[in-house]
Formats: sequence, C-alpha cells, structure tokens
Amino acid sequence: MGEQDWRKYREEIEKRIEKLENEGYFLEVYFLMSAVLEKRLKHLIGLYEEVFKDCAKKKDLNFCPSKNKIDKNKMSLGQLKEYLKVYCKDQKLIKEIDYFNKLRIDVIHNIFKENITKLQMRIFKSRPRFYKLMEKLTDEEINLIKKIKNY
Repeated sequence: MGEQDWRKYREEIEKRIEKLENEGYFLEVYFLMSAVLEKRLKHLIGLYEEVFKDCAKKKDLNFCPSKNKIDKNKMSLGQLKEYLKVYCKDQKLIKEIDYFNKLRIDVIHNIFKENITKLQMRIFKSRPRFYKLMEKLTDEEINLIKKIKNY
C-alpha cells in the first residue's frame, strides 16, 4: 500500500479493528480485514507489473498491463487472487489468500444460514493467520521494491 493508505490504516482502520475486536464484533472486523487484503493485493499486483515492465524493457519487449483493460479496482478478492497468480509463483501465499477469500464468501453467503456465533468463531480463530499473511505480503512487497530499485 502507498504511504497515504498506510497512514489511514494505522490512524483509522487499525484502531477500528481493535475496538471491534474488543467488543466481540468479529463479522465487522472481517469486512475491514477483507478490505485491507484487497488493497494490499492491488498494490502487490502493481509492483509485479512494474517489475515485469522493467524486465520486458531490458529485453526490448513490450509490456503494458494498463492497456489490457484490466481494472484492479473493479476486481473482487477472488479475481485479484487469480490475477496475482499470473505473476506470483509462491503457491503458499496464493493458498493463504484463497483461504481468506473462501472465508469471506462463507461469511457473506451463509450469514443467514449459519449460526452467527460459529461464523464469528471462525473469524476469531483466523486472525493470527490473517496477520501472518499481512507479514508475508509485506515481505513480498519489499522483495519487489528491491528488484525495482535494481533495474
């Protein structure tokens, strides 16, 4: 995420997540976590596109992801995961993203079918896994930024 996004996350979203967690509102927490994950994936894909563009330029090839009419801002979490698979070879990372996408789908589509307490417990138990995924995404972003600076 960009600097402004990180600032908003730290100053507003992170505090809201903490407050909601303290009050036991894990469904609401999950919607915020999903939004953060989507934002992180959009940024990560943008970094991958930049690295690939630089590589293609060095090989005198044309690579213009902005011309392919793919609008990351209109993609769902699942679509972002699928698009990331074009660039990212880390299957463990993709698998973790898939886990959270499936959980999001379960929460949204089963909120009237399942016991809300059970859904809340699933979300509660997934929180450590979510933060590990955030760390892994940060590591991936750092590696890509290093590659961009080396080109």
